[in-house]
Amino acid sequence: LSLSYHVAEERKSALDFGKSHVNAIGRLIELCPQLEKLELHWYTLYVVNLSDAHLEEQRFFSHIVDVAPLSHLRTCRLAGIETDERTLLAFLHKATQLSSLTMEEIHLKPGSKFGPVFDYITSELEYLEYLHLEDLWEHRLICFDGPGKPSMPTSDNSDGPNFLTRVGDDFRARRRAIGYCLMKGGILGSAQSARWVRKKNLLYGLP
Repeated sequence: LSLSYHVAEERKSALDFGKSHVNAIGRLIELCPQLEKLELHWYTLYVVNLSDAHLEEQRFFSHIVDVAPLSHLRTCRLAGIETDERTLLAFLHKATQLSSLTMEEIHLKPGSKFGPVFDYITSELEYLEYLHLEDLWEHRLICFDGPGKPSMPTSDNSDGPNFLTRVGDDFRARRRAIGYCLMKGGILGSAQSARWVRKKNLLYGLP
């Protein structure tokens, strides 16, 4: 499912309008109790004035987690979603059979941290064999501990990679905590940086 704000003009400020869309998405997932593969992608359309309906639509992931049965889920990709620590943990508590998890361009709301989410992933998801994390945000972009550099040059040489992948035996052998910190440097202007920004805008819309 690739989702965004509604574009209809009528009733655009009515909260019920946004809730009806979110409820429909949740109902669709509810109708798939044996669902094994799920990809959720959010694209941010440019909207001059975000109404209550638009903001409600942006919370679609929380509603899916609240209402949908996810116990058969094996493969999941979450991309471009704004959410919080509590909702991600609730999702993982439901999706206990996950063998593949990808999270890209996830923005946490103020006050939320990825630390408890990463701890749960590495300690509790016993069937997980593939994990890919890329461009995750706690107000600033996070960088993972370990060798490597970010996808774009930054002003601080100590910044680590903004992506992490663990696969198969490598993942099982490395169930240690996923260490990370906020990116210390600023993104430097370069052709590499421009490609990174252009790709993000194409996939997820304008910031």
